[in-house]
Amino acid sequence: MTSLNKLEGEIHQRLRRAVENKQYAEVDRLNAVAMRLAEIEAEIQAELEDIEQLITGGLPLQPGAKGVDEMELEIAQGDINARLFRVAKPRDRHLIPHDEAQFTVVAVYADREVAFETGTDPTQTRLTERGEIGRFYTLNGICAGDRVLWKRIGERKFRISKVRDSDS
Repeated sequence: MTSLNKLEGEIHQRLRRAVENKQYAEVDRLNAVAMRLAEIEAEIQAELEDIEQLITGGLPLQPGAKGVDEMELEIAQGDINARLFRVAKPRDRHLIPHDEAQFTVVAVYADREVAFETGTDPTQTRLTERGEIGRFYTLNGICAGDRVLWKRIGERKFRISKVRDSDS
C-alpha cells in the first residue's frame, strides 16, 4: 500500500498545481485517475482481508448455508473516498442478489432510515448507487476501519448500519 500512498500523494500534488494553473482538462483527468486509484485501493483491501481470513482459518461459509442473514464488513479509506460499498463478501455468502435486477437497501442513520434502490455493477464488485453510500458514510461519521452491518431483511431488501462500539 505504500506505493499506492506515494502515487496518491503525487496525484494530489499534480492536481493542486493543475488547479493553480487553471488547467481544467488536466484537473478532470487527474480527478478520474484519483477515483480509479481509490477503487483499486478498495479492491486490494478486500483481497487482503480475504487472504487474512483464510490464513487465520476463518473460511467463508459454504454457499447455501442456512440461518446466516447478516455480516459485518470493515470499511477502507478507498471505499469512503470513492463512495463505494463492496459486495464480494456478501455475494459469496448469498447475502446479495446475483442477478442484475434492482433491490432495496435501507440505510440507518441516528435519527431516521432512508431506503434507496440499487444494483451491482457489471463486475459484481460494488453497489451501483454511490451517492447514497457516500451520504451513509458521511452522516454516520464512518472512518477507515469502522465496521458496517449488512443484513437481509426481506426477499430483495437489505439494511446497512454502522456497527456502534459497546461504550458509545
